[in-house]
Amino acid sequence: MQTKACMPERFSKLLLAAILLLGGIGFGVIGFTVLPVIGLLAAVPMLVLSGYFYRVHLNEKCRIEETR
Repeated sequence: MQTKACMPERFSKLLLAAILLLGGIGFGVIGFTVLPVIGLLAAVPMLVLSGYFYRVHLNEKCRIEETR
């Protein structure tokens, strides 16, 4: 497997997860300080999506084998 072929996929996946994580943390802070209900309702889905995009495998040939 060529790792250079998978770098754009890994970078875009990591960037999207980081953006969603920062947005979720930002909405969480807003939820605790300014808008309690709206901020927390927006923060939870963003944090869940961030975890999903961090773990997702978009292409089977770029999947890293897990060894135990």
